[in-house]
Amino acid sequence: ASKATLKADREHLRIVIINLVENAIKYSSRPEVHISTAETLSHLRITVKDNGQGIPEKDIDKIFRKFYRVVQDNVFPSKGFGIGLSFVKQIIAAHHGNLSVESVEALGSKFIVEIPY
Repeated sequence: ASKATLKADREHLRIVIINLVENAIKYSSRPEVHISTAETLSHLRITVKDNGQGIPEKDIDKIFRKFYRVVQDNVFPSKGFGIGLSFVKQIIAAHHGNLSVESVEALGSKFIVEIPY
C-alpha cells in the first residue's frame, strides 16, 4: 500500500502487528515471516504470512476465543495464555475491520487484517 491513510489508534495497531509477528516466530522452527500491505477500494489489507507449523483445521474456528490454545499430543506446544489473538480480534473489531486466517497444518499460516479507510 503506497498511500493508505487510516484514522486509527496507532498503538493498538502496533500491538496487532507485533502479536501476529511474534506468533509467526513462536510457532516456526526456522521462521520466515512475510508482511505485506495492499489497498482495496475501501480497506487497507495487512497480511502476515509464516512458514510455521500451521493450525489444525479443527482449531481454526476457535483460535480467536479468549484463553483458547491449540493442544498437540496433550501438550501446549508453546508458552502463553491464549489471549493474544482474542485481543487482536477485539482491536480490529473496534476499528470496524476484519481479521481472518488461512492455514495448512505443517505448512504455515496467513493472517489477514482489513481495516476500513
